[in-house]
Formats: sequence, structure tokens, C-alpha cells
Amino acid sequence: MIVFGTGSMSIKKITPSDLGIETEENASYVFEIRQRYFHLFWIPFFGIGKIWAVRLFRDSDDMYEMTPEIRALIEAKYGAIGSPWYTFFGLIALAVAAVVLPFVA
Repeated sequence: MIVFGTGSMSIKKITPSDLGIETEENASYVFEIRQRYFHLFWIPFFGIGKIWAVRLFRDSDDMYEMTPEIRALIEAKYGAIGSPWYTFFGLIALAVAAVVLPFVA
């Protein structure tokens, strides 16, 4: 049985106060940039895009699409947010194995 599919991981969480957005005292939401990836046996192989989301409650699983205005504000403040290296861990492991295994055998 081959287990494969897609998943996502959070690469940056930004609060409204980080962007200078005034909120109500009881407001509890956070902006997230998430990296989508393809995995094989739950090992990330390569990135397939980013998710720009708003999570209304920190403990909730519900995420909503970020507005273009907020996305532009985040990109202006933080610049381009790249993919983390561990998104490509499966490809890196295969490359290391291809180099090391001929010397071991």
C-alpha cells in the first residue's frame, strides 16, 4: 500500500498588531502563510503552492482565504516569503542516498 497525497504546514503566522491593524479587544484571528506539499509515506517531497489564509480562532481548524489587500500589506512588510528547505526533504534524501549508496555497497 503506497500512502501519498498532499498536506500543508504553517510557515509564517502574523497577528493583526504585527501589521498595525487595530482590532477589537475580543477579536482572535491570525493570518497564516502555509506551504502546500506532496508527500509519499508522509515525507514531504516538493512544494506545490502556498495558501494565504485567515484563521479566525487560534485553536480552530477553519481557515478562510485572505483578501488581496491584506496579502499586499504582508508582502510589502515581509517581502517574498519562500518555501522552507524541509518541504523538499524527500528529494534531498533521494539525492543523498544516490550519492552515498554506491560507496556503501
